[in-house]
Amino acid sequence: KVGRLLRLVGLFRLARAADTLARFADRSKASGWHSMMEVTKILVAIMIVNHMLACAWFAIGQWFPGDTGLSWLDAPLASDPDVTYKATAPLYQYTTSLHWTMTQMTPGSMQVVPLNSLERVFNFCCLVLGILVFGSLVSSLSSKLMQYRAWQQEQNTNMIALCDFLRENAIQPQVAVAVQKQAEVRMSKERLPVVVKDVAALKWLTGSMRRRLQLELCKSHLRHPLFRWWLEVDSESMKHLCYEAVDFLPLAS
Repeated sequence: KVGRLLRLVGLFRLARAADTLARFADRSKASGWHSMMEVTKILVAIMIVNHMLACAWFAIGQWFPGDTGLSWLDAPLASDPDVTYKATAPLYQYTTSLHWTMTQMTPGSMQVVPLNSLERVFNFCCLVLGILVFGSLVSSLSSKLMQYRAWQQEQNTNMIALCDFLRENAIQPQVAVAVQKQAEVRMSKERLPVVVKDVAALKWLTGSMRRRLQLELCKSHLRHPLFRWWLEVDSESMKHLCYEAVDFLPLAS
């Protein structure tokens, strides 16, 4: 029995998958791919938490019979009343435990029920965890799915506008097809860099702070000796120049 639990605990390595997905999502530049990776991260997190709870539920039933002397493993199978869950294969015991934990977080039902006080307390804790944690996880999952749908809608709108532009300007079919293919590939794999106009929170900054920020953005481009000298002599006028005369446009790489 100990070997069975150790094999189940070995599945904790699934936690590494969540970290790998997080790093991959951070590297992703396309909004659609980023949204899908975020959705995958949430699903993996849900499965990891349910796996941990399933292992705990099996351990309680196996080694802590409680005040009644019975555990959920002593309950008979619905299909065969003469056979208990304790007599089934380890895989069936694990999948049953995992199924039970999933029903505690969702409106689903199952024939497995607590048969002692410890199992009932654990059941109560799982219900509270489902209300507090899984409610937010499901909400985040719905939000990410909505973001992905919005991204798809934006891509479709952009492609329709491109097709209308090519048709209204009588572009040759060979060129039009090539333009559409390249635009579709680039939009699905890349995301334009974020510029000042895209950040709505910057509108709440004062004028002096915005000029200071604009100067910091422009510093890497002020390589001419005249600009460097000007910056040292009169930084305020250089801030004003960068704020009024310089603008950033997003361009695909």
